[in-house]
Amino acid sequence: MIQKFVMFALNFPPNWIEKCFLKESGLTMTNHLKSKWHSYYNIGGPSGAMILFYASLDQNNQTIFDNFLNNSY
Repeated sequence: MIQKFVMFALNFPPNWIEKCFLKESGLTMTNHLKSKWHSYYNIGGPSGAMILFYASLDQNNQTIFDNFLNNSY
């Protein structure tokens, strides 16, 4: 799992948040998470954003992300 996370964090595709969260979390939450992502990207840059983003997710959204990562990569 760590290898998948690191490789994804350094090579995330465009629109990955929609692909990951839209079906499970809905449009409002997805837009909220996109806003969070952009903030963390501005703070941490491309190599630090994913760690900041993941650490800020609640357990439900961490599980959604974990499942997306396991099923997609």
